[in-house]
Amino acid sequence: MKIEFWSLGKQHESYVLEGVEDFTSRIQNYFPVEWRILTLKKTAGSEPGKLKRLESELVISALKPDDWLVTLDE
Repeated sequence: MKIEFWSLGKQHESYVLEGVEDFTSRIQNYFPVEWRILTLKKTAGSEPGKLKRLESELVISALKPDDWLVTLDE
C-alpha cells in the first residue's frame, strides 16, 4: 500500500519542510510515501466559498477510483 499526502496551496515553508522530511523518513520504514502539493490559481477578490468549492473540485479530480481519502483540516 502506498500512502500519498496531499497539501493544498503553496510549497511548504522551510521550517515546515524540515518536519515533513523527518516525518516522511520515519513512515517510509513502513509504507511507500509520496507528497503532492495541489495548487489552485487564485484570482484577486475571489470569494472564500468559491475558493473552497474550487479546491474541493481539484481534490476530487485528482482521486483515482480505488483511492481512500482522509481529510485533515485546522
